[in-house]
Formats: sequence, structure tokens, C-alpha cells
Amino acid sequence: MNQGSTVILLLGLGLLALMRWAVPIYLKRQIERGIDAKFDRELESFRSALRMDEQRITSLQNAVLSGSTARSGLHAARRMQAVEAIWEEVCRLGKFRWIVGVMQILKVDNVAERARTDVKVRQWVEVMMGGLDLKDLAGGKALLHRPFVSDQTWAAFSVYSSLVHYSVALLSLVKTGIENPRGVMDAAKLAETVRAALPHQADYIERVGETAVFYLVDELFDALLLAIRAEIDGREAEQQSVEQARRVIKLAEEVQSKPQGLPPTT
Repeated sequence: MNQGSTVILLLGLGLLALMRWAVPIYLKRQIERGIDAKFDRELESFRSALRMDEQRITSLQNAVLSGSTARSGLHAARRMQAVEAIWEEVCRLGKFRWIVGVMQILKVDNVAERARTDVKVRQWVEVMMGGLDLKDLAGGKALLHRPFVSDQTWAAFSVYSSLVHYSVALLSLVKTGIENPRGVMDAAKLAETVRAALPHQADYIERVGETAVFYLVDELFDALLLAIRAEIDGREAEQQSVEQARRVIKLAEEVQSKPQGLPPTT
């Protein structure tokens, strides 16, 4: 073998050795690049899907918040409508409130006893009432708005309206000459209702008796006004106040359910 052939052979062997080293490295890098490219594509696809999910979640959150805001606005508007309706009924009852004042100075039991046998006394009571009758108390629509106001507002309205209704009904019974009209009207239950609404006046009611309720009409009206203002301001009541209000409502309903006299709260 000549020298030229030896050189070529050595070069071929060297090139072959180089290729055996370089080719695996090249293939490894190509495979890694392919894997990286595939991973990058999958990662970008995942990120894109994640962005779309985030957009859908954001849209859903916005829709929920928008719906919640709309419902809150509708509820607030409905509550204000209910408050206006109740106040309108309070104003309507105002024309009968003077009878509560009459009951403060009228000795009901004495007048009722005389009215049983004296037609002139019955006529005098009728004239004093000025033609007012229980039927005049009908026609209110406050009850339709009961679900949209707080228990505190409804309790304050119930006990105040019960007192006005009671006064008109009691005087109407005196006018008929019926025996023991206060017993028929269950004055004790009304006194219990007012005592529940104004617990700080319990001693006064105990001392004065059932007629004490007539002297507390102004305080009941003021309590109703405060409840309505709290309703308008959207102030939340304490749990104790809520429980007290529910008890007052229950007692007022019992007063209004008496078969002989009191018409229901309108």
C-alpha cells in the first residue's frame, strides 16, 4: 500500500469516527428541539384556553354582579313603594286618631253602663263620633306590602293601627248599648300588645291598667315613624329587636282576630 492510500484510509477512519460521535449529538438535539417545540405549542394552547376560561369566568361574574345589582335595585325600589303605602295608610288612620284622644278622657265603663238603659247617652255617643263607623276603617292596602318591609316596621304599624281600630270599635260598641264592651274587645290583649311594643312602659301600664294604652298613642306613633325612617335608610336591626317585633306582630294579630270587633289591619 502506498503512502497516498494510507492517508486516505486514515482520513476515512477519522471521518467515520467523527460521524459516530457527531450524529448522535445531532439527532439528540433535533429530538430535543422537536420536544421543546411541541411543548411550547401545547403550553401556548393551554395558556390560550386558560385565557378563554378566565374571560368566561369574568363575563359570568359580571353577569352575576349585574343581576345582583339589578335585583338589589328592584328590591330597594319595592321596599320604598311599600314604605310609602304604609305611610299613606298611617295618614288615612290619622282622621280616626282623635277618637283615641276621646278615650283618654272618657270613662268608658261608666258611659257604657249608662248607654245600656239610656237612649240619650247612646245618641250622645253617636253624635260625638260624627258619623264615623267601623266600615270607614276598611279599604286600606298596607297588608299587600307586608313582605317588603322589616318586621320592626310592620310591628310598629300593626300595634299603632290596632290601637286606632280598637278605639273606634270600642266606641262603636258603647254606642250600641252592649254590656261590658271592653271585655268583648279583649282590652287585656291589646294592653299586652302595647306592653310588648313599649317594654319600658310596662310598669305604667300595670299601674294605670288597660286604659293606659290610649295615653301611649303618641309614643307608638313616634316609634312607627322611627321604624319607617330606619327602613328608608336601610339600617339593619339587632336580633333582639327582630324577636321583639315578631312577638308584637303575633299579639297584634291575636287582637285583630277577635270575632266580635276589630277589623284586620288593612
